[in-house]
Amino acid sequence: MEPGTPKKPVTEEKMGATGSASVGSACAGTSSGAIPKGPHPKLGVIGGRQSAASTSAKCAPAPKTAGGMTKTVAPTTEQNKHTYAEKRTAAQTLRSHNRSKIANPSAEWLKKVEWAKTVLPNYGQEKPNAVSTQPKRQRSLELPGPAAKRTRVQQNLSFAEIARDKVLIGLVDKGNPGGRIPRNQWKAVEEQLAVICMALLRDFPQPTPCCKDAGWFQGSVKVVSCDSQRSADLYKKATEKFGEVYPGAKIVALDWCDVPSRPRARIWLPSSIKTPEDILFMLQRCNPNLPTHDWKVVKVEPHEGPISQAIVVLNKESVSPIEAAHGELNFGFSAIRIKVYKGDSNSKEGPTGNPAEQGCRR
Repeated sequence: MEPGTPKKPVTEEKMGATGSASVGSACAGTSSGAIPKGPHPKLGVIGGRQSAASTSAKCAPAPKTAGGMTKTVAPTTEQNKHTYAEKRTAAQTLRSHNRSKIANPSAEWLKKVEWAKTVLPNYGQEKPNAVSTQPKRQRSLELPGPAAKRTRVQQNLSFAEIARDKVLIGLVDKGNPGGRIPRNQWKAVEEQLAVICMALLRDFPQPTPCCKDAGWFQGSVKVVSCDSQRSADLYKKATEKFGEVYPGAKIVALDWCDVPSRPRARIWLPSSIKTPEDILFMLQRCNPNLPTHDWKVVKVEPHEGPISQAIVVLNKESVSPIEAAHGELNFGFSAIRIKVYKGDSNSKEGPTGNPAEQGCRR
């Protein structure tokens, strides 16, 4: 170059050649195992030394096809990987687009739809689960199904239904001042009845008697329902042969019209007092002016709420004082209501009205 000649500016082509040459030399040096000279550049500084991985990536030749043309390298899976939020947004967009009835959507919406299709290219093309070709077994035609489980509900017949078209007799204990047969001794009475019945059937073979237990009358008298007068007569003969079934027992069978009856009443009291013993204790202690010494609480009815009901067997002497008090009894810190049964207010000796209303219990 002659002196005084100005230097030519370095063109981009020369810089590109120089850059490619430097890259090539770097590739050659790297491949040959030579370590580039110079101080190690700091991380993050632009223009620093390139890593071996990036250098090898630049040095790797592009794949070519059989015709010599360069083959486009598919993007890696990391580039196509989308987050769950993006997939969910794309699914919502495509779902709304498929359901939309707008003829000319906006360009912004179409752009969003195109993006969603790139995220979920196979949306809506999933094949439904293959339905099994095996025919369903018709079990109902082959075998009868099991019978449905039925809840065992014991038929609860009322006393009126049990006593309808029947002959009623009552068993009382003459050895007890109140004629009461202890309930815990009734099984012993039934055992004695079975032995006597077998002996009677040998003497009176036909027809066979039929009698059923119909519960308790006023908590002390056992009620027996017989299908005929002959059955009732045989039952009376059996009780005549009773000995002392339990200590002090003198059991006799009476016609229903001869069964002693006492007045009864219904009371309403707090449901916190539940047992008959506690109810009777409160009635006797809180009402010393009434003859409550032989009262009986024969039934406490099921209740819901703070008030319960009970049936009490009274005596003839207590009917008039109760009516004079207008149906109120003292119950400690409160008063309770008592109502004497209408058929018992006249204190008749025999049972009146429907036997089902005489306080019978199963």
